[in-house]
Amino acid sequence: MIVPMKKIVVMTLSREASQALADLRDLGMVHVERKNSTEKPGSSRVKSEIQDLEKAIDVLSNFKPKALGGARPQSWLEKAREVISIAEKIEQLKTNLARGQAEIEAYLPWGSFDPQSVRDLAPAGIDAYLCELRKEDLRDFPADDVVQVVSRKGPLLRCLVLSRRGVKPLFPVVPLPKQGLREIRGERERDLAALKNLQEQLRQGAVLAGGLKRHCKVLTAELHFAEAAESMGSSDGLVYLQGYAPEPSMELLKAAAQKNSWALMIQDPEPDDNVPTFLRNPKWVGLVTPIFNFMNILPGYREADVSWTFLVFFSVFFGILVGDIGYGTMFFLATALFHRKNKSEAAMRPAFVLMYVLSGCAILWGVLTGSFFGQAWLAGKWPPLVPWLTEYHNIQKLCFIIAVVHLSIAHVWRMIVRLPSLTALAEGGWLLVLWATFFLVNLLILKEPIPSWGGPFFFAGLALIVLFSRPQKNVLKGVLSGVGVLLANALTFINNFSDIVSYIRLFAVGLATVAVADAFNQIAGSIGMNSVLAGFGAALILVFGHLLNLILCALAVVVHGIRLNVLEFSSHMNLEWSGVEYDPLRKTETEKSY
Repeated sequence: MIVPMKKIVVMTLSREASQALADLRDLGMVHVERKNSTEKPGSSRVKSEIQDLEKAIDVLSNFKPKALGGARPQSWLEKAREVISIAEKIEQLKTNLARGQAEIEAYLPWGSFDPQSVRDLAPAGIDAYLCELRKEDLRDFPADDVVQVVSRKGPLLRCLVLSRRGVKPLFPVVPLPKQGLREIRGERERDLAALKNLQEQLRQGAVLAGGLKRHCKVLTAELHFAEAAESMGSSDGLVYLQGYAPEPSMELLKAAAQKNSWALMIQDPEPDDNVPTFLRNPKWVGLVTPIFNFMNILPGYREADVSWTFLVFFSVFFGILVGDIGYGTMFFLATALFHRKNKSEAAMRPAFVLMYVLSGCAILWGVLTGSFFGQAWLAGKWPPLVPWLTEYHNIQKLCFIIAVVHLSIAHVWRMIVRLPSLTALAEGGWLLVLWATFFLVNLLILKEPIPSWGGPFFFAGLALIVLFSRPQKNVLKGVLSGVGVLLANALTFINNFSDIVSYIRLFAVGLATVAVADAFNQIAGSIGMNSVLAGFGAALILVFGHLLNLILCALAVVVHGIRLNVLEFSSHMNLEWSGVEYDPLRKTETEKSY
């Protein structure tokens, strides 16, 4: 649920501003509303330091620590900047190495020579240059020119030409390198040694990544404190801070105000206030939080919290889209492996539990449909638990049923929210129209006749929309207004049709998953296991094919599974995901010596 919020203003003496902020931070409940748009030097400095820490953490994340612990540096910020400096030197060395390798490959056919010795011929009145030409071009050179063939490449000759000073070359000149091959190779070896040394420094410093993260949290808290201070208004020796706090915490806030002699104003938020969203759900519903964080979405304060529907239907979508015992098991084992390596990361626990649930859904659907790394190779040896689900017609119908149930929840939800207003009946009208559209989809795609009560559903829905969209004392005006609403939403009928049909993507992608698995199984089977080489080839194809299919499954879940919740369902809920995260001024983890 979205926790109700109150708009609050805290006022105190100017000389007590810092202490008041510290006390509010200890409470950890006030989301500060930032008013000042001009960034002060204090917060700008802290932001820069946080960016440096994050860059260093990102660099060290590419290296596995050699050991645990590590000596605490005198300054975490200086350590972060040292890491960034090393990373920049490494990038420069990589650029130099790539350039040196390109030069070696370009000039290797010309042999090892000292370019400076060629340039030294100029004072003696001799021009020396390199060029590529054909054998028949040799006759075009003057008799007093010296042309030495260095190497051949097909019909082309690589030549060193010596001619009189000032004579224009007859053919395009290959520029001389700045250094000879020996010098280039020597410089490259030195760069390689320096690169290995710097990479080893980062590898040894990777043990400090945890400390850098903790210090980054400390600075983030410092930044929030500085921004809160900058957001305080002042007047006649008083300062005040405006923000939002959860309604259930008001008694604690009142007690703190009384204890610290603050002036406190509490009021309900105005309609145009940008109120933060604070979600508080049961643990099982909270499993959806990693998805919200991944997609960076949050319902607005005045919108509905659809966390439980999102979780339930996303789990169903995941099961159908992956839909294989083998793939579900691989997702489960991969999750267990990462979970074991990151047991200490408490913040990641919901994500791991979510993946266990989703993997279980994929395994369950695989059991129901008899799919284990594809179906064709089973050939009746592993019969599906529910054969009805293996018929294309049936699974398409199930997708449409899931669609109409999912979208109906949105309209029923909106209808309940509108009660006891008569406009709730208009929402019921849109619900009836949705079901009438469902019957039309079954007729056009599945060739199933519309039930006898399908037509009455549609016309009853239209009547409810017209009569109760904008009910008024003057019935005629209310009806005319309702007709206007109906005409203004004429495209909704088309949208209902397309939204329901959109859920057939569950069938299509699920079918593609099985088809791709079967295709790789058949390719591997055609190679056979008659020899060690053939067996190795077949195994390689199976591993590559099924890993590729797993990646495609993961992409399908992100593209299709999330879309049906965020777009189709949300449009019927009038949910815009406009939320601002509730981020109160609070204490964070402090630095610890280790």
